[in-house]
Amino acid sequence: MGLETADYLLDQGWIPPHLEAAYESLVEGRAGLVERRFAEADAVSDARLHGDCHPGNVLWTDAGPHFVDLDD
Repeated sequence: MGLETADYLLDQGWIPPHLEAAYESLVEGRAGLVERRFAEADAVSDARLHGDCHPGNVLWTDAGPHFVDLDD
């Protein structure tokens, strides 16, 4: 999931040359950890997320909060 982004950053020269080895090592270590955690989690269901949750996007009703996006 994050490896394509890391490869892009490296391929396009966004990572300074003196940091490339450290960046690659960090990405590989974290990617392996993420893969292991997903394997341990077994079946993970999808969830819809609002993605822009702040007080201005919450309307309160008698039933509780209702999330909206008034910017769109």
